[in-house]
Amino acid sequence: MNPAGSSEGVKARHFTVGIMLCICIAAPAWAVDEAARLDEIRGRIEDMQTALRKAHDESDALLAELQHAEAAIGQTRARVSRIGAEAERKSDRLGELRMQEESQRSVLAQQRAELADQIRTAYASGRHDYLKLLLNQEDPALLGRMLAYHDYASRARARDIEVVVSALNSLADTQSDIANEAIRLEELQTLETARLAELETQRESRGLVLARLRETISSRDRELALLQRNEQELARLLDKLRGAGPAARPLEDVPPFISLKGKLKWPAAGPLTHRFGDPRMGGRLRFQGVTIGAPTGSDVRAVGTGKVIFADWFRNMGLLVIIDHGEEFMSLYGHNESLLKKPGDFVQAGEIVAKVGDTGGQEQAGLYFEIRQSGNPLDPYQWCRG
Repeated sequence: MNPAGSSEGVKARHFTVGIMLCICIAAPAWAVDEAARLDEIRGRIEDMQTALRKAHDESDALLAELQHAEAAIGQTRARVSRIGAEAERKSDRLGELRMQEESQRSVLAQQRAELADQIRTAYASGRHDYLKLLLNQEDPALLGRMLAYHDYASRARARDIEVVVSALNSLADTQSDIANEAIRLEELQTLETARLAELETQRESRGLVLARLRETISSRDRELALLQRNEQELARLLDKLRGAGPAARPLEDVPPFISLKGKLKWPAAGPLTHRFGDPRMGGRLRFQGVTIGAPTGSDVRAVGTGKVIFADWFRNMGLLVIIDHGEEFMSLYGHNESLLKKPGDFVQAGEIVAKVGDTGGQEQAGLYFEIRQSGNPLDPYQWCRG
């Protein structure tokens, strides 16, 4: 055996053993580092999931607060509107009563003047009183005529006196009605002032909730996630409403909704600030309806005859009205400031169902409007004429 070869072989074996020992010693350190990084990543993922769940919980809680605030505002606005309408009717009634009072005073003055003329005439012809007539026996025919005339004049005077008394009583009743209406009008105006003050407080509360909500979803990813959840919730709501069975009663004189395509009137007056299919969140979402830039408090009208199947606050839509037009067609009206109809009400095309607002966390007033068939959104621009 070659000693040199043996020596080289020994060296090679020693080198291999050394490499193996290095690997065996280094492997545990590498594995520990990778495991630590993996644990760190897992921890960050769990932290992000926890933060996301917390953000969802916070946004849900804030949306519940927003719902409470905007629903209260809507109810208060509706009450203020009713009070204002009643006050206007009372004011008109008060004006009518005052005109009636003026007319009654004029009639009364005329009747008093006529009665005074009769009394003066009777006094001037005093020679025809009963005693003188009875003593005048020269002409029996004249006596009969004068007695008849005297009796007629007396009865006419008595009737005129009754008319004057009746006019005085009517005038007194009118004045009493005026006083009562004035008191009621003052009460309504006081109540309206109180409701408006309450409305301002509710608006301030809504502003604080909105600020907190925007802070919570300040991240675009969180806002996108919230919008996606809102769309899913709306789809579930519509499926639920559709699953309740046909809601619109058949009306013989109302044409099928599908035959009205291109003939409907827009539900509110104003420019389209968002069109069907416009991108949202950088194109990751699309508008499924249109937004009409109508001013706060303007009328929202039903585009077609149907039955109100939803009238309440809904996330991202604010105060929302949904009308079933039959044959799987529905129209949706969102972001209203107040609702004038309730579920179960039948409405005619053009009937006012709500007032334009900015509920649902909107920064500007406007009406969000959708038309759907079998739950699928349709382009309202193809259904409504300009």
